Amino acid sequence: MGSKAPLPERAAEPKRTAMLTAMMRHLEAKAIDEALNLFQVLMATRLLSTVKRKTEKERLSTLPRLERASHTLARAAKVLLQELVEEHGADLEVAALWAALEGVAPRAAVVSLVPKDEVEGSAEVAIRVALATRYATVRPSLSLLGESKALDAASAGKLVLAGVRGLPALARRKVGIKPLLPREVDDKLVPPTWRKAVYASPDLPQGAVNRDAYVVCALEQLYRTLNNRDVFVSSSHRWSNPRARLLEGPEWESVREDVLAARRLNVPVEEHLAELVRGLEAGWKQLTERLEEAGPTAKVSTEVQDEGRVKLHVDKLGALGEPKSPTWLRGQGYASGPPPAATEEGSRSRRHGPGEHGSFGLSPGSAGA
Repeated sequence: MGSKAPLPERAAEPKRTAMLTAMMRHLEAKAIDEALNLFQVLMATRLLSTVKRKTEKERLSTLPRLERASHTLARAAKVLLQELVEEHGADLEVAALWAALEGVAPRAAVVSLVPKDEVEGSAEVAIRVALATRYATVRPSLSLLGESKALDAASAGKLVLAGVRGLPALARRKVGIKPLLPREVDDKLVPPTWRKAVYASPDLPQGAVNRDAYVVCALEQLYRTLNNRDVFVSSSHRWSNPRARLLEGPEWESVREDVLAARRLNVPVEEHLAELVRGLEAGWKQLTERLEEAGPTAKVSTEVQDEGRVKLHVDKLGALGEPKSPTWLRGQGYASGPPPAATEEGSRSRRHGPGEHGSFGLSPGSAGA
């Protein structure tokens, strides 16, 4: 594409046809890249980030309710542990316990604070419920994505791609007249965080599926599988299948020994992976021991998240102590620079040279000697 337009025109056949074909393939790949880049930006900025910020603000507004629930729980725990268990011990009566708890935390008030199910109040579910309202933002891209023959998928992305293929038909459906039923969608495509938005919409009849939520759910799965290249476009530059660049079959067997020797992977795979696991485990143990030695003043801490993954937190490092030399210089009166005598001597040397009168050590009378 670096050549000018007249060059292919002046080229002889079959070179001209080859150049034009290569140019068209390159332009096609660039067009696909730009379209998928736009889809990624749309999902990341107009949907996910925007809805996440809005949901976080709404969750902050529920902090007073959470504070009241915490106070109710604290009062009930105080009655249970301090006033009853410590006073009565083994002679505790159930009726007296319930009466005391009802006095500080009525049962109806406690039940009203409990979520209806385990995931209703979670942040991820709230984000998906809000994402379902963004259907109008993604609707123009449904036909382009669903009817495109360029999209392909690896084994991990075939389910998502099959769901995306059916989105144009769902977009054309008048769900106000004919509601969408559960048997008409792929339940495997709906993760737990999306189930409330898809299957339990309060604005739809009982048993109906929220078409808007299902469409956005499928597009979110497509967004993530594109990032993992489980869904790809073979003719693209950026979104192509990285597995296609790997050698396999006789081509791989012919260079296998040389490649493994160059990478120093001559040991069996199981032994190599076991060695990596041992090194990783030793590193984590060493980090844990150092954190225990540092105590609460450590700048590094770990957090075990809900899905079992460990997140590492690193605090800002403070400024290092000042070296001794600047402190000593300030004590000698050099805070604003070198001594005045040194400054005058240096400026005179720059004007006249090393000598006193600018003659490089020669007196005025000795110049002609």
